[in-house]
Amino acid sequence: MGFGYLVLGMLVWLNPVYAGFTEWLAYTLILTGCSKLSPYGKGFKLSTYIGVPGLILSFANFILCGADILGFYSYHGSSLYKGIMLSLLICTFALRVTMLCGVYQITSETGIDKLKIRSAYCILLYSFLFVFDILQTTRLIAATSIGFCIVLFGTLIVGFICFFLLFACLRMIVLEDDRDDIELPAEKGKKESWWQKIKKMSEEDVSDNTDRR
Repeated sequence: MGFGYLVLGMLVWLNPVYAGFTEWLAYTLILTGCSKLSPYGKGFKLSTYIGVPGLILSFANFILCGADILGFYSYHGSSLYKGIMLSLLICTFALRVTMLCGVYQITSETGIDKLKIRSAYCILLYSFLFVFDILQTTRLIAATSIGFCIVLFGTLIVGFICFFLLFACLRMIVLEDDRDDIELPAEKGKKESWWQKIKKMSEEDVSDNTDRR
């Protein structure tokens, strides 16, 4: 299930990065989840395209950090490493924004205004934090420890909000009542909701696996 991979990916992404491994693992999980959810939102489809170069860059970062730990290569002051990290920063920003747009699209279809408003706040807040971080990195504004702490804690707040939004969507799918599969006379001709489509697809996969056994 796509939302399950996204929830796990966001949970890994919120952990401290150690030698680039957690970032690469988070990219793998989130890219898998976005590819499964791409038919249900343009934001997830864009996230799938953006996640591929991000996955490659995060793996390259993991390799360089591992080589530095083992003493085969020193990335300190390396222009190659700086280029990889800058490209990875841009890919990470684009991936998170497109994923948040996909979450906003799906939460808006639930009809729950609270989820929709939180999704919009996530997009605006993360965009502000990214611009602020770039201005500090390029020294267009004074880089201070307070500024970097603002970016760090702000990104964590956005990550936790996005995690709970994804978890809320996942809970809606898991706890969906069986009565939703019954088409009432008043609901005939009504467009099938996105979680009903995902639930039906999951049930078809389970039935296919059972028939094969």
